[in-house]
Amino acid sequence: MLSRVIFYFYFYFFEPRRPFHSYQELWDALALNLHLPQQVLENLRKRLLKYEPYVLTHCDLNLGNIMVQDGKDVGILEWEYAAFFPIWYEYVSASFGFTDMDVEWKKLLRERLDAQDEGHESAKRLWTDMCNLRQYPNMHEKGKETLERLS
Repeated sequence: MLSRVIFYFYFYFFEPRRPFHSYQELWDALALNLHLPQQVLENLRKRLLKYEPYVLTHCDLNLGNIMVQDGKDVGILEWEYAAFFPIWYEYVSASFGFTDMDVEWKKLLRERLDAQDEGHESAKRLWTDMCNLRQYPNMHEKGKETLERLS
């Protein structure tokens, strides 16, 4: 799962493992693994949403992790990626799907999240750009395009 890859890439080695309490703490954790030119880092930082509160986020909601019995949710599995993230993170995590069923489910989840809030498309775009840049300096085409746009 891309959300799982993103979580590992940015936070797996972050110590100590504790909730992020502020925009600055989240950015500091992200910046530890972003080895990019300073101008690109500054442009990314300006786009990082400063939404609060930081809430418990599952980080891997997919069909395989939701238990249903008689048409009702009875449990959510695999909490090992759970963390305290800005309120927009679950929306971003739900924006990436890999199987047809997962894509359909995440579309429904995003619609539900949109109904609760204004949506977080700008956060999704930021996260996508960060993923495109994660292999710097040996990036694929999308990464090179993203780097050029943010330089």
